[in-house]
Amino acid sequence: MLRNFLKKNQMVYKTEMDFYLVARGDFKATHFTALMIQIIMKADHINTALLKQVYPQLVQVVNRYSNEEGYWEDLCKRVEDATK
Repeated sequence: MLRNFLKKNQMVYKTEMDFYLVARGDFKATHFTALMIQIIMKADHINTALLKQVYPQLVQVVNRYSNEEGYWEDLCKRVEDATK
């Protein structure tokens, strides 16, 4: 019961919102965050670890998107709920 309540009431963090907008094409390609997301998505493990030292939240969001089943759908739902 508590788990369902917490899941329903999760907020969307700024980094997640930035990622959501980039993934949907709402940020211009020259936007710094959009470029960083592209770099993180293309980086190998060594460079990802280096980027994580400077941009830990952004690397975490990209990793969750790439590796966690259902993360994108959950993020879309949370954004939709937060913007109602």
